[in-house]
Amino acid sequence: MYLYLALPLYGRTSPNLDLAFGEEDLKLGRFHKNLTTLKNIIEDISAAINWVKEKYPRKKISIIGFCFGFHATLIAFLLKGIESSFCFYEAGVTEPRTYTDFSPINLLEKVFGKLNFICGSSDDLIPLQDRLKIQKRFKELDPLKERFNFVEIEGADHGFMSEERYSFDKATSLIGWDLLIKEFN
Repeated sequence: MYLYLALPLYGRTSPNLDLAFGEEDLKLGRFHKNLTTLKNIIEDISAAINWVKEKYPRKKISIIGFCFGFHATLIAFLLKGIESSFCFYEAGVTEPRTYTDFSPINLLEKVFGKLNFICGSSDDLIPLQDRLKIQKRFKELDPLKERFNFVEIEGADHGFMSEERYSFDKATSLIGWDLLIKEFN
């Protein structure tokens, strides 16, 4: 049995925020994303992890993040007790965030478990230069590829896992789901 807990990353600034993928909704989502802080992300995810550990002490904890959710996933991955994470199409990994003086990629050396980074080769939000930097950093930290797994899906665009997005692609999303299923079986 699998248990799922979805964290509302923008819950502190808009507890009932429900967005689609139209331009106005994306703009509003970016606004709330920019209001999130490192401290709040850590507090919220720590509370969720502690709740799961208390209710289900024998369950393996993995985190899945899509887009900005990867940023939160990577931050959460610095906390002990998380065995694996799946980060789908996170842009901006190689650049500092507005509320920090470091890039998310600089956090990798502090990660405890297995990290899977999945992106598409046609994702303009993660240009080739960024994908190469991520792969290089993974190789520096994990030359044997035991903990850091970089998967680039040929032809996939940003948001390829979401059926609500124009970029959804059933074939490429099945590759992503297959990676998840293999981890949990």
